This record gives sequence, C-alpha cells and structure tokens, in this order.
Amino acid sequence: MELNIDSIEFSDKYDNVSTAIVGGYVRDKFIQKYVESPDIDLVVTGVNVQDMLDMGFHHIMSNDTRKPVFKDDYGREVAIARSEKSTGDKHDEFEMDIISPDIPHEKALKIDLKRRDLTINAMAIDVQTGELFDPFNGVEDIKNGLIRHVSNAFTEDLYALFVQLDLLPDLILKLFRKQLTS
Repeated sequence: MELNIDSIEFSDKYDNVSTAIVGGYVRDKFIQKYVESPDIDLVVTGVNVQDMLDMGFHHIMSNDTRKPVFKDDYGREVAIARSEKSTGDKHDEFEMDIISPDIPHEKALKIDLKRRDLTINAMAIDVQTGELFDPFNGVEDIKNGLIRHVSNAFTEDLYALFVQLDLLPDLILKLFRKQLTS
C-alpha cells in the first residue's frame, strides 16, 4: 500500500539515507483520514552516529552518544534504528543498541518498530517510495478497533503503559469515530 506524503518537506540530506516516517503520523493517517498529523518522527537505517553528524544533522544529546536521536532542518526528531531492552524497574533503565548500518533497511526497521508499544504505533512509511511497512498488522488492528501491544517489551516499561492508558480514551474515541464514518 502506498501513502501520499507529498506535503512533507525533506532536505537533500535525506537523498542518500534510507528513511521512514514512524509512529503517530502513520497511525493517524488511518484513524483520521482527512487530518494531517503534526507528529512526524523519522527513523533512518544504514548509518551510524558519525554519518548523521557528517550529513549535518544536530545531535539532541551531544553528551550521550549512545542515544542516536537528532533534529533535522525542520525541527523533527530523526533517530537511527535501534533496539532497546529493559535493565531495571525504572523508565530510563534500559540498554540500547544501534542497528548496524550493514543490516538491510526493512530488517532494521522491523527491529526498531518491535521496541514500540502498540501495533498501531509500530507502522512506518518509507520516505523514498511512500510504501507502508506494517510488520505487526497495525492497520488491521485499526480496522478491527483493537489495541494490542507489539511484544513483551511493553510490559517491561510501566511508564510507557501509564502513558498509553492516559492516551487510551482519546484513541478509543478516534477509532469509534472512524468506524462510524466508514
């Protein structure tokens, strides 16, 4: 499935890096068909931290090189694909591994999306092709009004659980409205 992302601007920095729009923007494309979400987060694959710096991206946490998150020229977050594993009971107690630049784009993207909370937030749109990447069936869950977690990693992070519980009433309302207008 191809989605129209023509209204989103990208600088030439993105010409040589595999990039995907992830999370809320993609989810909202299916929940709110006619509303453009301002929540645009990007994931890049095939690069490392130094590559991003060399391309002119601004490292958000310059004192913490293990966190591969940057800002682009439009103020959007751009993260290198990564995996995370809980190492304790607190929200910030986790190990993070940047996905090797040698891993193919789709495989790296799937690994990154697996660390996300819900299937409806674990979808991506490839910036170069406009193709939807939905390895955990988030679109199907939206159509069926289901809210499912992606993996057991969600249960490791109680903070993320509480954030989702806080957002749940709004999300249920959006899903309900979508079903009424379908």
